Amino acid sequence: MSAEPTPPLQRRRWQFGGSAVLLLLVAGIAVLALRVNGRSTGLPKTGPVPGAAAIARDYAGIPQRGTVLGRTDAPRTLVLYADPQCPFCGRFERDALPDLVRHEVRSGTLRIDLRLLTFIGPDSTRAARTLLAAGAQDRLFPLAALMARFQGDENSGYVTPSYLRRLAGAVPGLDVARTGRDANGAAVTAQLAAAKAAAARDGVRSTPWLLAGPTGGALHRVTARRPSAADVRKALGS
Repeated sequence: MSAEPTPPLQRRRWQFGGSAVLLLLVAGIAVLALRVNGRSTGLPKTGPVPGAAAIARDYAGIPQRGTVLGRTDAPRTLVLYADPQCPFCGRFERDALPDLVRHEVRSGTLRIDLRLLTFIGPDSTRAARTLLAAGAQDRLFPLAALMARFQGDENSGYVTPSYLRRLAGAVPGLDVARTGRDANGAAVTAQLAAAKAAAARDGVRSTPWLLAGPTGGALHRVTARRPSAADVRKALGS
């Protein structure tokens, strides 16, 4: 989970004048509109998607097979459990993963197995389904990087169809229409169920949850609260 839930705040009753209530109502509508339009993500409505070209370069030429990035014979593996809405997952995706991709993954010494969870809310499910559908075309990881770059507030409704189409359209070679169709298919449903079952077996209690070690051997959890690329390398013994 992105963080331990805090106890509910004690609510107090206040007496407001009519004008104050009206102002609050207008402000609430404005915030709702902002979230519905996805502007809280910083994603512009038109024009090139900022950062998309750099992300495409980072992943160009690296093998992708569904939810796995990197060479099949890589000697080390990183299993990453993540919820697309989790802000800590987003931070790891933005700050640590690119360094690992540019060095260990690209050099062939590390493979990454991404297992998507959807416990935070409906936006998690919509995003995860689209990511897995992109994985069917071996384009999951650049799309995940874009979602992390333009991540909105948890459960704000920011993962809209237009948001998903816009980001998917910024991934070279990704068939946006097919991605939209596949996102609601039985294959994606089965993948989500498999990831949930694997998380239960691995004792996952929060996200991001990282397991690192030799490919085919025993994997150990990266226990840093805010894991960095250096923390992963230490766990890998590199």
